[in-house]
This record gives sequence, C-alpha cells and structure tokens, in this order.
Amino acid sequence: MPYNKDIDFAKKVCDGDEESRSEFYELICDEMYFQASKFNNLGVDEEYWEYRTKKGYSIKVDNEVADTVMWLFKHEIKKTCKYKGLAPLIHFIRYDLFNAWTRKMWLRHKTGITDYVPRVIQNLTDQHIRIFKELRFRKSKEQIMKKFDLNESEFFEFYDEIKTKLTRARILYLIRPNIKIKLKGDPPKKEIQEAPGLYTTNIEHNSALQIDYLVDNINKILSSLDEHKRRLLGLYWGHNRTPKEIFTFFSNAYTPYLYKFDIEKENDVQKCINKVEYDLFQYAKKNAANFIDVNKIDNKKFKTLLKYYFEREDSKIYNDE
Repeated sequence: MPYNKDIDFAKKVCDGDEESRSEFYELICDEMYFQASKFNNLGVDEEYWEYRTKKGYSIKVDNEVADTVMWLFKHEIKKTCKYKGLAPLIHFIRYDLFNAWTRKMWLRHKTGITDYVPRVIQNLTDQHIRIFKELRFRKSKEQIMKKFDLNESEFFEFYDEIKTKLTRARILYLIRPNIKIKLKGDPPKKEIQEAPGLYTTNIEHNSALQIDYLVDNINKILSSLDEHKRRLLGLYWGHNRTPKEIFTFFSNAYTPYLYKFDIEKENDVQKCINKVEYDLFQYAKKNAANFIDVNKIDNKKFKTLLKYYFEREDSKIYNDE
C-alpha cells in the first residue's frame, strides 16, 4: 500500500501550497542545516549565528551555509514532485539529502565551472592543482605521468598529498568514484501485513514453515531501511565484521559511507550500528506489532533474528577491493 498521506502532502508541496511548504521545511530543516554545514566543511566566517537542532546541538551558520540551506530546500521541493509513495516521504528526502550526487549538483551550482578546485587543493602547489584536475576527469596514472613527465615515485608523492587533503575534508569522491558495496541484493519495498504468529515462545525452532515466516517478516521490516544502513548491518551481522574492521573497510575503499553515517573515528561505528538496530526495532514494534507481540520478540531476540537473516540471506561476500 503506498503512503497515501505522504503522497498527498508531497503533491501540495510540489504545487506550491505555502502552509505545506512551511511544514515541509520544519520536517527537514535539521538535516538541511547539517548537510549545508558539511558541504561547507572548511570552516565558517568570523560572523556567524548558531542554529539549534531539535536534538539540542548547535550548527554554526554563515552566509555560505545559509545559502546552501536555501539551495537544498529548493532542490528537495523539486524532489517531492518525483515521490511515488514507496517509502515514507522523510526517508525518500533524507536519502536524497545524504546522496553524494546531491552534493555534486550543489558543487556545480556553486562553482558554475567544471574545473572546480577545492580550497584544500588550492593551498598546494600549481602542480598539485594540475594533477588534481586530471584526476577529476578520471585520467589514468599513466596518462598523468606522461603529460607532466613524471616518474611513478613523483606521481605518487603528489597523489598521496592530494588524497590526504581530500580525505581530511571528506571530499575524496571528487577524484574517486563512489563505489557501492556489493550485496546479494537489497530487499524490495514490501508492505508489512499483520498475520497471526505461528508460534508464541521459542524462536529457535526447526520448522521450515516457521523459518520462512520469520525470514519473510524480517525481510519486510528490513525493506524500510535506507540502502547504506542495510549494508552496515550486513557487514556487522552477516559477515561478522568488528567495528574496527568496518571502519577500516569504509576508510580504505568506501569513504562515502563514512560521510553518510557521519563516522569520524572507530568508536562511531558501534554507535551507528546500535542506532540503526534501535530505530529498526522501533519501526517493527510500530508497523509489525502483531508479529513482534505474538512471537514475544524483545530487543535481544530481534538482534538474533537480524543476525540469522543476514547470515542466511546475504551470503555473497562483500567486495573488499
């Protein structure tokens, strides 16, 4: 069943209803200010004001950040016109706000040119800048070495400095494509249908029918997750990766995931896992209450089901390259 109320609301936002747009702004303002701050993450001007989020933390806002918020708001208004009701509207918008492609569109809007050079690279030498531009256009190591008459050692000296600066600024995607972690497959969006439990006490059972019932319901619950959140749980539960291993995995090959989760250090990984699990369990208790209540699934059992699901269903090894 599509999210009809969200569809109606999105249509009003798209059509320019002032009250709906005001409500829409309040719905996503925290996320917009957070992203605008990240987009302009090289510091703010001396003159700034503080935006306080609903959760109580502050974000420094100068003219650059404020302009970015307005651009994001206009961008997301346009996005609502494409909303089909396959997931809650807030999930649909958050996915777009935290999508690397949205940041690229903002950069194009901001610079108006294709040879954009971020401030962290501008502070390096002219040769760094020239090599950065070639990397932006996906030129190979061999092509760059030939163009600037560099040997391999010289090339990597420049490249490593460029990579370090971009990584610290969390914009490494400018020279490296955003690689999506490979999975067996994401569960399609499914409507959760309440149905009587096939058992009421022990979830550790041998009945194939009961197992299918469990897996089907967990699959439907997981279909509500954003793609990157499912990959995090898949690494942790399905492939038994430790938070330290996940942090290294993201840092070495999949830096956009650090950005999506706002992970800056190893300890942040476990916090993210806990939050995703908690939010998912709250979603299940609200939207699949009969499944949770009849089967007496508490938080501990829910985690057991998640682990079982990922070990059983997500058998393809994640690509570490």
